[in-house]
Amino acid sequence: MSVKRATDMEAVARIINHPDVFKWVSDDCSAFPYVPDAQNLYIINEEGTAVIRVDHFNGITCVVHTSAMPEMTGPAKDFVMESIEWGWKNTRYCKIITFVPTFNRLADRLCRSCG
Repeated sequence: MSVKRATDMEAVARIINHPDVFKWVSDDCSAFPYVPDAQNLYIINEEGTAVIRVDHFNGITCVVHTSAMPEMTGPAKDFVMESIEWGWKNTRYCKIITFVPTFNRLADRLCRSCG
């Protein structure tokens, strides 16, 4: 697996707006369809099946939002770990925050497995 900074906002939108993905990432009543902002940092895998939005929090901290297609259930941990490594090398961030809804067991399991 290989990750990179996403420049194709249509690819980002395809992942986040997928019916099996959007229902899990729109718990905050986000408007549909999600329209990615090219000013944000997105990390995407080469297969175009998973994306992480990285939001600036402060000088060394970012908040991440992970979206992955259903076929990523197994390889999602590898994607997240590779994305974290990419982030350490390519940004100034050295602290990551994410928020996981208590009802989203898959996201909770992924977070815990990634540390």
